Amino acid sequence: MKVAGKIALFLLCVVVFLFAAVGIRCTYHIPALVKYACYDSIISEMEFDCRLTAQSPTPAPAFELSDFSGKSVRFSEFKGKLLLISFWLVDCPPCKMEMPMFAELYKEYHSRGLEVISMTSTKKWLAEGFVKNECSFPYQALHDPDGKISKAYGFTSFPGSVLVDRCGQVVYSGSGYDPRQKAQIETSFRQAIEKVLVDK
Repeated sequence: MKVAGKIALFLLCVVVFLFAAVGIRCTYHIPALVKYACYDSIISEMEFDCRLTAQSPTPAPAFELSDFSGKSVRFSEFKGKLLLISFWLVDCPPCKMEMPMFAELYKEYHSRGLEVISMTSTKKWLAEGFVKNECSFPYQALHDPDGKISKAYGFTSFPGSVLVDRCGQVVYSGSGYDPRQKAQIETSFRQAIEKVLVDK
């Protein structure tokens, strides 16, 4: 790449960083093309703790959303179950990077009582195309049309995750995804799930 091109990319990435202020997380406000162009440059310079961490138990906000087949799904359906919720966007690179982990966790722990759902506020036609053609979720994918549910759970940048215990309390949360921390992130999710499963 010519010097002028490198300078232009660097300046573009600086602008993205100033807007995002969260390094590897994606926000509503940055065009997808810019996010993809600068993601590798930003992530190579920044490092955040993306592990799922314990928090003081707080009541999980209730919701009623539709999946991409039109079926209505209510929070109350998960009463008495361990629930892992993933918040994501189609045009968010780290969101896509962490999706295989959720599929693995679902397959590994579903028989022991774990339910997994994903929520996206991406425009429905775009999210529906992604879910049906590019990503086969073994668990439910729901559409949060105006982003109210993700905001209720405290997320305005993505990806984000929460673990809700059998009493309907959010007991773990995490945000962002750094592939350099892949092993640590996956370990933190498994340890959290195991602990909550044991604490019946």
